Amino acid sequence: MPGTSARTLEAAHDRVRPLAEGVQVTTELLTGKVIDALAGESAAADSLVLGSRGLGGFAGLLIGSVSMGAAGHANCPVVIVRGSSGAQHGRVVVGDDAWQMPVSPSHPAGYGAVRANCGEQELRRATERLSAWREKNPDIAIEGEQIIGHPAEMLIKAGETADLVVVGSRGLGGFASAVLGSVSRTVLQHAACSVAVVRPRPRQE
Repeated sequence: MPGTSARTLEAAHDRVRPLAEGVQVTTELLTGKVIDALAGESAAADSLVLGSRGLGGFAGLLIGSVSMGAAGHANCPVVIVRGSSGAQHGRVVVGDDAWQMPVSPSHPAGYGAVRANCGEQELRRATERLSAWREKNPDIAIEGEQIIGHPAEMLIKAGETADLVVVGSRGLGGFASAVLGSVSRTVLQHAACSVAVVRPRPRQE
């Protein structure tokens, strides 16, 4: 109902304003499908921040359909905020799936050496990317850790002692960009902390 929605927005404004001193806070009542409206607003936004149900619910899923849909359709980074547990870890976990080892019981002759070489190259590239971020952010302690295991499981576990987990998206553009990869989707559904989904912005034609 319009009257109830307007009062809800006013209450949200009054709650946020004291927490964001010096920041202009405005509200707007949008119409239409929620995911489509949020995706439209995201085109001119630096980030889109949404809440999660935080109910546990079926099979431990911690995110509703609106948040999941917006994370898959938005044109900017999306942050899904979990309810605060009161604990602050001062740590952000960023996933970089450098290389996935093929799972096969047997390999052609010489394939093992090729596989090892590819793994070393990917790990070296990951180390170079990490070094570049350290140079750009000398005031932030950036640590790298190489973990072998399923990416989603490792990120969910790391999120137990983090304030935020950052994952990427396929970022393929067009219709494919509306579908999150399995790792990002699983982390969104099960991580205990807040999750940020970061994607490159669509190129301007």
